[in-house]
Amino acid sequence: ALCAPRLAPPYPDEWLDERQTLVHSLAANDDGNHPASWLSEAWYAGVMGRLHLNSMRSTDGAWTALYALPSFINHDRDPSLLADFAADGALSLHAARDIAPNEELSISYVPNDAFPTDDLRNAFLEESYGFRES
Repeated sequence: ALCAPRLAPPYPDEWLDERQTLVHSLAANDDGNHPASWLSEAWYAGVMGRLHLNSMRSTDGAWTALYALPSFINHDRDPSLLADFAADGALSLHAARDIAPNEELSISYVPNDAFPTDDLRNAFLEESYGFRES
């Protein structure tokens, strides 16, 4: 199961707009029943939240993808693995340093040099992933 964020209304406007577009694109049946009656704001926000929380963005930020097994790898500021994205979207994981037996494999969700201060880094991590580094 993908990690699920703790979401409560109000949901992001972009998600609500996307959901509304999807609902309107599904035409009502001849009997008047709408095939998207199950597509509530909460359901859609739950799906989008899971995708947002578990997907990985390419190093250059050009695209985002959801990888089944790597989505389970936790964050660490001193990660044991480096993620390498190929132009075709293939993901390779490489040891970033020596890894001790039974050590949890980890990646960094954001490059260490991406923000000039720890406060900005933590604000990004909290907004994007729901946690701060200790």
